[in-house]
Amino acid sequence: MIGSMDEGGVFWPVFLILVGTLILFVNLGILPPDTWRFWPIIFILLGLFKLSGFGVQGKK
Repeated sequence: MIGSMDEGGVFWPVFLILVGTLILFVNLGILPPDTWRFWPIIFILLGLFKLSGFGVQGKK
């Protein structure tokens, strides 16, 4: 099954939860409104983690 939990399909749900949490914190005033000016850094870090294999375990 494509995107199943066994194949590491937790990325998008976790990503959406984090983005939703950030938006909520900005709306509640917990984070400053200019927090989103650094959004490209999120994609850069995700790419670096993917390239480095950080958190990837071998297939059993």
